[in-house]
Amino acid sequence: MKRLAIVSVVVWAAACGKETEPSSDEALLAAYRGAIPSEAQITAKDPQATVRAVGDPAGWPRVAGPEAVQINQAVLGIVRVMRAITNLQPTLFNSATKEFLWGPWANEDDYGTVAAYIKELGVCKDTPACAAAADCTAVPGCKEDFKYAYALLRGRNNDLTTMKPVIWGAATPDPTNEDNGVGVTLFDFEANFAFADANDPDFATKVFDRGRFVSVYGAADDAENPGARFGWVYAVFRNFIGKDKYAPGADPQQAGSDVDYLYGHYRGADGNVLDFLHFEVPLNIDNTATAALETLSVKMAFLNTGWGRAEVGASGGDLVAPAAYDETECWSAALNRTYLAQVYTPETGAPIVGTPEGTEQGCGPDVGGGVMLFARPLADLGIPTLDDVDQSMRAACESVAENGMQ
Repeated sequence: MKRLAIVSVVVWAAACGKETEPSSDEALLAAYRGAIPSEAQITAKDPQATVRAVGDPAGWPRVAGPEAVQINQAVLGIVRVMRAITNLQPTLFNSATKEFLWGPWANEDDYGTVAAYIKELGVCKDTPACAAAADCTAVPGCKEDFKYAYALLRGRNNDLTTMKPVIWGAATPDPTNEDNGVGVTLFDFEANFAFADANDPDFATKVFDRGRFVSVYGAADDAENPGARFGWVYAVFRNFIGKDKYAPGADPQQAGSDVDYLYGHYRGADGNVLDFLHFEVPLNIDNTATAALETLSVKMAFLNTGWGRAEVGASGGDLVAPAAYDETECWSAALNRTYLAQVYTPETGAPIVGTPEGTEQGCGPDVGGGVMLFARPLADLGIPTLDDVDQSMRAACESVAENGMQ
């Protein structure tokens, strides 16, 4: 997997410009709407059986389901809200700022008003240093990363200058395929919570998501394999508390959870699809010791036919290096376990190997000549992991997820 490009997240500021009547240029409007990612671009998949399950079910495919649900609730929340609004006729097109605006309108589902915009970004960022440069593209950090930016705003009234963004994103879509392109999205649950706390008279009677969710995504056709396509998403939750666990007065910095994800797929020209998922989450796995949190790392890859492999590791916290726990599991098209291997390494460094269930020869499917696809480690198969994500991009995403838009 190629290193993912560095992304810098920018703050949107409302700009004053000439207001015109709604644009009649449907092609232009369609191009702007393309900035909102498609559901196929950013949703996570989990292993699905393709034959009737008879036997011992594998454990890790069942873990992947709730993780995919948590990711998809966030990303689909962004996509569906933005599409529901921007599929309506825009209120105006500001030709000076190259921006379509929807609203402000009364929020029929909640307090106050809502508005949304999609704006075409310039070649370079709108800062004094960049504007002063003879060639802004030659100045490090000046060139815009994306073609468009968009946001969902909440307000007390129709004054756009006082409205607060709770969803923000930027993208460079592929005009020939809505499922391709690159972009970044932010769901700022903290900004939504703070707005309600400051303004909504019914605040005390409601429940809220807390924390923030940030994702960066990309998808493109495989130039070396016509008809094939590769897509990936890097996503992070920081200080996240879901509505189902909301408690008034709870501090997300203390009670919230942090999870990192990398997921995606490779769709071959023959229609076969390989999905991959890697997530890391801090958990008190060794709960018989202290409250120190270990890091659980779960890597998996699986086919649309059901077959797959997971590699799981736990380390850190009370598992003082070289102490660690590692597990490998394979499953069939029915999601039945075909192989399980467990290794515990104590602080002494001498691994304790459990009795395996089955052999790696059961890590199918057979790709010809008795060669089993998932009989090799995922790294040997070239499956991407969080370690492949550019560290600068990770730092930028984590900063926004921790602190919001600055």
